[in-house]
Amino acid sequence: MWRVGNGKTIKILRDTWIPEVTPGTLNTSHPFTDNQTVNALMEENGKHWNINSVRQFFSEEISKKILIIPISSEGCNDFPSWPYTKNGIYSVRSAYNLARSQLFWKTQSSDGKGASSKQRIMEIAWKKLWAINCPNKMKVVLWRIAHNCLPTGTQLQVRSIPTRYGCYFCNRMENVEHCFLQCEYVKEIWKDLKKEYGIFLNLKNFSHIRQWVLDWISEASEIHSMIFAVALWHIWDNRNSCRNGEALPHPLRVSGQIKAYIDFILLNNVRSEGVGRHEALKSVKKWTPPPEGLMLINVDAA
Repeated sequence: MWRVGNGKTIKILRDTWIPEVTPGTLNTSHPFTDNQTVNALMEENGKHWNINSVRQFFSEEISKKILIIPISSEGCNDFPSWPYTKNGIYSVRSAYNLARSQLFWKTQSSDGKGASSKQRIMEIAWKKLWAINCPNKMKVVLWRIAHNCLPTGTQLQVRSIPTRYGCYFCNRMENVEHCFLQCEYVKEIWKDLKKEYGIFLNLKNFSHIRQWVLDWISEASEIHSMIFAVALWHIWDNRNSCRNGEALPHPLRVSGQIKAYIDFILLNNVRSEGVGRHEALKSVKKWTPPPEGLMLINVDAA
């Protein structure tokens, strides 16, 4: 892949400069020499494509792909571009992420689940995950759920760490799906949240935890994505508290904590169009003491 500047070094037929088109496979209406460069398809100033020339030499499908390629207005030199970074410059991190992504889809295919043809949609879903309106610690837990890298019972057993491997709520074998979705204790929490917010887990076509998380987030609204992340974090935090010896609370108490935290986020994230921060703060009522003879006591969600 190339970044187009003045087009004086990119060979029309030999270089990989048209997205999704392999060099050597172009069929042109008129012949080009092997050394003919891309600037032959530009206006004289080199800042715009010559639409007539492009459509004269290439099919309508190829012409559309060429005409959407941006040309640098600064007239810089062309350079080989790495398509997996925004600036086109290769980085080890981008190569690592690409290798991890390809390994995931290869594993999916070898397991008989098929490689997804919606990889671009998955990338958008990852970005949507990190844009959820909640604390970063909750997004991290959600990310770790999708990668199945939380220290659940099965993960600890695989690593031969001597500890309890069963679910702390029902004593069944604890994998990530059981911990957040299948345990009867956790189901009661989701049941109450469904009643309150109309949230559905969509487990009918569940096949893989990562695919399920990304599909769920890609289809959910902003508010439901926030509820989803907050709920999963509280379920995991409650599980860890029980693991550390605290008493097992009633599921409705956990859902009450989740709802209180959701209300807290909504109250502290005023997003009104045309209303500045100063006006928004002025609209918040200031605390005033209760009438004489009355006592005000603040309590938590429990």
